[in-house]
This record gives sequence, C-alpha cells and structure tokens, in this order.
Amino acid sequence: MKMCAKAAKRNSKKFWAYVKNKTVLKYSVGDLKTIDSEIEVTITDDMEKTSAFCEYFSSVFTKVDVSREQQLNLTADTTELDTEFQC
Repeated sequence: MKMCAKAAKRNSKKFWAYVKNKTVLKYSVGDLKTIDSEIEVTITDDMEKTSAFCEYFSSVFTKVDVSREQQLNLTADTTELDTEFQC
C-alpha cells in the first residue's frame, strides 16, 4: 500500500485502479439452513435458495380478502396489496 500511495503522486491511474480493485462489492446469498422432515438441511444451490425463499415468503404474504375488508367498512386503498406471489 505504501508503494501505491507513493506512486499515486506520479501515476494517479494506478492508484485509482488499486482503490477500485479493493472496493468492488460482491453480493451473494449465503448457504441456507432449513429443517426438512426433522432433519437439518443446508441449501447451497442458487435455484434451491430461490425456491426456499419463494416458499417462505408466499406463506407469509397472502392475498388480501377484500370481501372481509368491505364487511368491516374499511376505506384503505388495497390496490397494492392485491398481489399474490407465484412460485
């Protein structure tokens, strides 16, 4: 690093190439652990991770029952909530 800092005065392109090299961010989803039939399973494949997240979030986020809201006389705008996840 010291050599790079000294060289930055003479060759700023080399310095900024070094900075860019060190600041590149790589995002990835780590391995997932889940329980399947009482056995802990580690998911490493990206497509299996996608399926696991889809299954989980589709069970958490459900389509809003508009008829129930009408019975309760709610006036909230639910147009954005009427979406359902498709796995």
